Amino acid sequence: MEIGADYYPEHWDRKDWEVNAKLMEEGGFKLVRMAEFAWSRMEPKEGRYEFGWLDDAIRGLERRKIRVILGTPTAAPPPWLVTKYPETLAVDARGIRRIPGGRRHYCFNSPVYRELSRKIVTALAAHYATHPAVIGWQTDNEIGGPVCWCENCARAFRKWLEERYNTLENLNRSWGTVFWGQEYSDWDEIPLPHGDGQSPSPRLDHARFHSHSVLTYHEIQTKVLKQACPRHFVTHNMMGFYDEVDYFELGKSLDLVAWDNYPGNKWGQGKVASAAADYMRSIKHSPFMVMEQRSGLTGWLEFLNSGDAPGQLRLWTYQAVAHGADKIVYFRWRTSRFGGEQYWHGILDHHGVPGRRYAELKRVGREFAVLGERLDGAAYVSSAGVLLHSDSRWAADIQKGHPKLSFLGHAANFTKAFSFFHAGLEYYQPSDDFSHCPILIAPTLFLVDEAMAAKLTDYVQRGGTLVLTFRSGVKDAANVVVNERLPGLLRHLSGCEVEEYDCLVAGESVQVETSAPLPRKPFQASLWCDQLTLTGARAIARYRSGPFKGSPAATMHHYGKGTVIYVGFNGEQAFYNALAKWLLAKNKALSPFAPSETVEITERVKDKDRFIFILNHSGSAQKLRMPPRCHYRDLLTGQKASRSTTLSPYDVKILGPVETA
Repeated sequence: MEIGADYYPEHWDRKDWEVNAKLMEEGGFKLVRMAEFAWSRMEPKEGRYEFGWLDDAIRGLERRKIRVILGTPTAAPPPWLVTKYPETLAVDARGIRRIPGGRRHYCFNSPVYRELSRKIVTALAAHYATHPAVIGWQTDNEIGGPVCWCENCARAFRKWLEERYNTLENLNRSWGTVFWGQEYSDWDEIPLPHGDGQSPSPRLDHARFHSHSVLTYHEIQTKVLKQACPRHFVTHNMMGFYDEVDYFELGKSLDLVAWDNYPGNKWGQGKVASAAADYMRSIKHSPFMVMEQRSGLTGWLEFLNSGDAPGQLRLWTYQAVAHGADKIVYFRWRTSRFGGEQYWHGILDHHGVPGRRYAELKRVGREFAVLGERLDGAAYVSSAGVLLHSDSRWAADIQKGHPKLSFLGHAANFTKAFSFFHAGLEYYQPSDDFSHCPILIAPTLFLVDEAMAAKLTDYVQRGGTLVLTFRSGVKDAANVVVNERLPGLLRHLSGCEVEEYDCLVAGESVQVETSAPLPRKPFQASLWCDQLTLTGARAIARYRSGPFKGSPAATMHHYGKGTVIYVGFNGEQAFYNALAKWLLAKNKALSPFAPSETVEITERVKDKDRFIFILNHSGSAQKLRMPPRCHYRDLLTGQKASRSTTLSPYDVKILGPVETA
């Protein structure tokens, strides 16, 4: 277990470098990430590389036994590059080129930018391939945008389409271009989609294409780094549920996943951070690192979050560890006095004098030293899975069906419910092996093809419990509505059909009443309602009001050895809590700890040892009753766990077996 900091020595006088390194050493910081925005310093003129200043900065850190993760600097091209090669700048949907002066204003499909990126990464990798202090690489920075509409992208999009569809006949048929008379007779006639009013089929393919463009650009860097620096790991700092890149695909080129974590200071926002950490871990289904962990007040032109209370930085650190992180790197070491992130606070304030935040993280450094390697590589314990299909997410958000509906917002209903009962979640893409997962939640599985339907059928037949929701099986892979009753290819699994659906607007809601095996209880439904017809399933909820009054609202269908639940409405959170409780009890996976809105509990396991993380996200003390026969010791204090314990505000306990303490 190690902590580190994102460090920008080029922002500070050389006389500060030794002071910073000394403070890092005293605070227990073992890692730094650096140089990801320093292209103008590394290559002040085209082809002239200057790494001497970086060598000096690393040398001072190396003396303090602080190791280095280097960033490739391609997220921020230097002024000489965009002046000499203006065609590398991205173009917006109106045809206007981006104005330089910030970062991430380049086109992923620019041949010139790709070649210049390859050259700087090659030079950097060659210079540091054998440096003893360098242990790994972060490619680019939070890669994804901007989406570009330049001619390079238009040509690349048409080529991508030709490779996907082979013939214009296939494309016209798949997209349904006969609508509004848009049948293409030449590939060059196909424009780059640019917004509302256009067919959702090319818009989905454009989302796929943009992700593909990012991935192929990124692959240029990973190939160089892995060939030149085989001793080093290669990672990238992802952004949680960011949706412009298929992160499952991006993860295939990485040795490990890293992500940037900026939790809100309220537990409701913290739940999003927990879910995002689960998603990041699930990219490679293995422990990850945090490359940017919030360490203070955040903002650009205005503050985006209120400040952290004393103890919350430590809490958020252990929240990440609780969900699978082995290394935490804080953003940033010292708050910048200039540029666009003067409000994005670091461990030290602008003046550089250590204060409360430094002291809090210094405590974490001491605790990590005590933990040592005990938790390194420990697997996260999950009780259920979430199917996250990038194509369905893109397609569903292109055509929401309701302005307040979103793929992630709907999925969050389930993640919050399972978190309430301290049940861990793992995310899967359709190509993953989820056969071992006892409960699989598939929220808004908008696009379903025959292969996916067959895989889900096999999963249920073998004993799995599958939860489907409204807006599932609506479209095929080309984002065209199926010509059968919904949920389309999943009708046989669900044992029900959608007779009609309704979009509830202007604050409308209807009442739904559940029945066995759920508790008999009324709940409110909003945004969306499916009227269901039973074709083998039985109703476990019916509408008590609204246009579908008396009709099934949710169903349960036994299929093979398994069970399929279909939820045809968007319910209040209490409904999802009730459903999660029943699903966990059915699979004998209910946590022995009492459910809680403020205390988060997760588990990691290594060899035969189980580690329980207990985190109090409240500003008030919380009492917790331990389950019977709980023979654990708090690894941070060395004290044996008692039958009842009290967590102070924002406190953390890590319980491990007595024999490991």
